[in-house]
Amino acid sequence: MAVVTLFTVIGASLKASAAQGVQRTLTADLVVYQPGYGGSAGLAGFSPRLAAGLSRLPSVGVAAGMSRGSVLLDGQAQTVAAADPGRIGSVLNLGVSAGSLAEVDAGSFAVSATAAADHHWRVGSTVPVVYPDGSRDRLRVAAIFDHPDITGDYLFAAAGWGPHAGQPLDSMVLIKLKPGASAGAARAAATAAADQPRVQDQAQYRASATSGVSTVLGLVYVMLALAILIALMGVANTLSLSIHERTRELRLLRALGQTRAQVRGMIRWESVIIAVFGTAGGVILGTFLGWAVVRSSSSAALDVFAAPPLQLVLFLVLGAVTGILAGIRPARRAARLNMIAAIAAT
Repeated sequence: MAVVTLFTVIGASLKASAAQGVQRTLTADLVVYQPGYGGSAGLAGFSPRLAAGLSRLPSVGVAAGMSRGSVLLDGQAQTVAAADPGRIGSVLNLGVSAGSLAEVDAGSFAVSATAAADHHWRVGSTVPVVYPDGSRDRLRVAAIFDHPDITGDYLFAAAGWGPHAGQPLDSMVLIKLKPGASAGAARAAATAAADQPRVQDQAQYRASATSGVSTVLGLVYVMLALAILIALMGVANTLSLSIHERTRELRLLRALGQTRAQVRGMIRWESVIIAVFGTAGGVILGTFLGWAVVRSSSSAALDVFAAPPLQLVLFLVLGAVTGILAGIRPARRAARLNMIAAIAAT
């Protein structure tokens, strides 16, 4: 149960961190994207002409396309995002702390503060890069930002990325509506123009961004169900041994007038107490370990601690139910003990 609680707390913290990251970064009103595994935007996408078409809609103020790819940056493989620096600042709050997005061009890029600190880069540093087509260059760090939740750690200019990307594809288009424009009408128009890609508002995209965590957590729960089954067998085995060791005492209780129902109830309550005690200890330990993991993490993907109270209470209820199930067979065995043998032994 401690392991189950640990993964639950970490999963809830990941979802809370992702939701907070999207909320503080996304200023666009609509997001058009191709969902990948778990609902996140995948590397495959759609033509950049879609962003140009969406920008011509009457209700759209800015439509900024963003593509993704991989490069060798300073000798290491990195996933990068590419967008128009003049538009991306209108739909995302990247929290630029040094330099300026306006200075990002074909010969420079923007990097997150975490990645810049890891590589000891600052504004003006030059970094060797190898593009997917094999061409090499040296790019200058033009900006450092604090919110990489949507773009990732590296942001390139679309003008510099496009010639080396083969067939550039946008993984998402971020849309900022004109003041006073109807969000519903704009979404309907964007949906009609986008055809296959999904169009979502901020709340829907935030939910999609965290759905991958729920998927992975569900798989973990399936694997941990075996541990719960083993625990159930352990409680039942402990009670069986306890009944074997207390055979004489149980027979005497029956001889003194304890009914079979009372014997069964006594054993079942013992099972419930054992299971609930173990479950409560596991929940407390797992919550503490989850808190320790979150607090010790240096990743922006895990910077918010969240312990879901409803799920933790459900675990306690599950522990009690487990105790009842584990105590059924030992309780029946105890109730069938021969009290005549106890009288003879006395």
